[in-house]
Parts: sequence; C-alpha cells; structure tokens
Amino acid sequence: MFSEKGRNEKKAIDEAQLYFKGGLKYIHTVVKSLEQCNVSLDEIVVLKCAFLTNNQVQWLKDNCLKTSDLAKLGARHCYDSKMNEHSLEIHQAKACHIGRYTAKCGKFETQCQVDVVLLTDKLLERVTDRIGFEWKTVATKLGMSQVKTEQLQMSSPHSLDWIRGTLTTWRDEQRKHGLSSIDLMLKLCKALEEPPRPNKLLTQDIKKWCGYVA
Repeated sequence: MFSEKGRNEKKAIDEAQLYFKGGLKYIHTVVKSLEQCNVSLDEIVVLKCAFLTNNQVQWLKDNCLKTSDLAKLGARHCYDSKMNEHSLEIHQAKACHIGRYTAKCGKFETQCQVDVVLLTDKLLERVTDRIGFEWKTVATKLGMSQVKTEQLQMSSPHSLDWIRGTLTTWRDEQRKHGLSSIDLMLKLCKALEEPPRPNKLLTQDIKKWCGYVA
C-alpha cells in the first residue's frame, strides 16, 4: 500500500505521463521536492529530489554558488538511476553550508532551507575548558544577571559546571528569541573579544570549529 506521500508522488507521475501522451507539456515535472533540513554541527546533510525527466540537475546555493562551487565546500552530487533520485551530500555540516538550496532541471526547480546548529553542547564543552576564571565576566557580557550566576554556583561545587551552565542557559534563551545560528555564534565571539580581557584566540578557534568565513 502507498503512503499518502507515495500516492501523491504516483499521482504526479501519472498525470505528467498522461499530458505527455496528449502531446502537451508536463504540468508535474518535480516528482519529489526538497525538504527543509535542520542538523547540528558536523552532522551529515543529505538533500534529495526527483524529476520526471532524466535531464542533468544543477544545484545552487543562495542562487549563486553552483554545483562546481559547492564541491569546494565538501558537497557531493549523486544520482540514483534506479530511483531516478538526485541528492546533494554534505558529510560535515558547517556554517558555510547554511542557506537556501535549489535543484534545477531545465526550467523546473525545487528549493529548501538548510540550517545548522553551531553552538552544540559538544562545542560549548570545548569553550568551557578555555574560559577559566573569567567566566563571570563573560556571563555579564552575555547579559546574564548576578542572581542567575549565583544560582549556578549553588547548583554544583564544580566551576566547570558553572561555566557550562552559563553558556548553555544563555544559548537556549537566545534561541527562544529566534536568533540565527550564525548570529548566535558571532554574539558569543563578540562577548569573548571585549575588554577587559579579550580572548581573541578562543574566538578564532570557535569560528574555525564552526567553519565560519566572514
């Protein structure tokens, strides 16, 4: 039995073939559309789509980077002849992969948005190990209240837990305000670069870990 999605795709193929036999143009050439993709830093991204025709598919990112350019970012175009399915694979998602992707086949196209969570728990763990005794200063720069930092200190006897709690709490609160992954990462870097003790080496490493290029 076909699922609802499978029935819709079969219907699209049947209708397109019917119109082709009638000597008219296809009205349903995109058989499988790209779907929105949300992944975490360094995870695998696989975008899939299918067109009724077997023509070559051109991939674009933000309507400018083409398939050949995407290859430089570690993206690989694959084609499954059995399924007549085109895919774009990214094996380690970074900041540079965030954007709007388009698969074009002739005059037909399908699009989707790819978002990558940059400040993962794993990345913030690495930042935690590098902040040290300056964590209260960083917490203030990030807009965390003294009451909140005192609560974190009371919740655990270990300083690393205080730092980790500061970063994750701030990140989660900022996400609620709809801040993008890149803006969130840049906001953290800005706080770390501000006086009285700027940590520019750490901010450089964060941008490197995230694959961010200005």
